[in-house]
Amino acid sequence: MKHLGFIGLHYNFINLILNDAPTRVYAIEEGFTDVLLTKNGKSIAPIIKFDDDKYLEALKRDKIKISPANVKIVCLNKKGKSEADILEAKTLLSDFCFHKKSASEVFNIEKLGLYFAVMDLLGNTHSIIWKNQRFYFEKTTKRLEPIAYDGNEHDNIQSTLYGHWQRKKYPLASHDWINNFFQDPLFLQAYFNGLKKLSSPQYLEVFLNKNTSDFQTLTRVARTDKRNYLFYDYKYIVNRDFIASFLLKTDINKRN
Repeated sequence: MKHLGFIGLHYNFINLILNDAPTRVYAIEEGFTDVLLTKNGKSIAPIIKFDDDKYLEALKRDKIKISPANVKIVCLNKKGKSEADILEAKTLLSDFCFHKKSASEVFNIEKLGLYFAVMDLLGNTHSIIWKNQRFYFEKTTKRLEPIAYDGNEHDNIQSTLYGHWQRKKYPLASHDWINNFFQDPLFLQAYFNGLKKLSSPQYLEVFLNKNTSDFQTLTRVARTDKRNYLFYDYKYIVNRDFIASFLLKTDINKRN
């Protein structure tokens, strides 16, 4: 995600040794701190998210369609931030949830559209569930920028996120959260631009080839825990081809 200009957390896998005895492979992930922002070339500003306590309570009751409009918004790096900046960031996200502002009035719309497109390529709806999203407040533009977080490896897609939205068959993120985005023409344009970029000829192959060494290193680590683990890069190629076919069949001038 970093190569596409997103704020990305440091993430790695390690063989943990406990009391001189090897254990299993563990993932280590960077936290949402000012250090993260500095390493990604960002000025220090609030990082916000929805408080997912209510979601977890609802999940226990099998009621997962709780609206983010009813959920508290919290700042993850509050120390040293002005209350005015934190309030402004929270208000932007709240206004979006309550339909007071459109997606393009609240978010860095080009990055947000590209973020959704990347999730299509990865077959990953998990990252766009409202409880899993983290946003950086750009103080100069007064917009929220998505932070790449909580991505999972998934199988091949049967529909794009736009396709889900058209048929009102949302993934787990569902309801107003997804609907609010796709109702904004500027978001739609940014999203389609992102799909076009990611599905362009050789784009994915160049990326995979450039990072082959990293994939091989991580695969070796994973196999110390799961001997037969394989990294299936063809999944992303299949998804890329699905997206390219989708774009050929979709008139973006008549997408509403």
